[in-house]
Amino acid sequence: MFKNIFLVASCLFIVGINNITAQKNSVANKRIDPEFPEFKGVLLIHKNKRSITEKLKNRFNSSYKGKFQIVTEEELNTTYKETKTYPFIIYYTRVAVLSDGTDYQFEMKNRVTGKSYFSTKAASEFIPPHPLINKYIKALNKARGTDTTESEDD
Repeated sequence: MFKNIFLVASCLFIVGINNITAQKNSVANKRIDPEFPEFKGVLLIHKNKRSITEKLKNRFNSSYKGKFQIVTEEELNTTYKETKTYPFIIYYTRVAVLSDGTDYQFEMKNRVTGKSYFSTKAASEFIPPHPLINKYIKALNKARGTDTTESEDD
């Protein structure tokens, strides 16, 4: 009897976690700015360490279905200072160092309103964790209506 209850509870837990994970990075879950779906301009990505920036650039080039530009802090305050033209910037950050890896996440900042929206965190031994990047790009595409795939998984 106990085994059956445990088995059913385990299955429900796994199904629940999978459903939550599939929906985490979305406008509805307040992980992406609600104004982003209507945005058709250039998405800014804050320049990080060289190796991370290159990986982000490669992933966005191959998967993101919009225009983007990787910018330094100086460029953000000069070339891209017009917040109405360039309202969104994405930061990719390390948020915690754990014994089994490091947690990373994206921050989408609306430069007009000053509000930030944080992606789900992902622990990884790799810098940057590719599944996090792929899922976040997929969520951005889906929010803008440019992702036509059925699956939430990468």
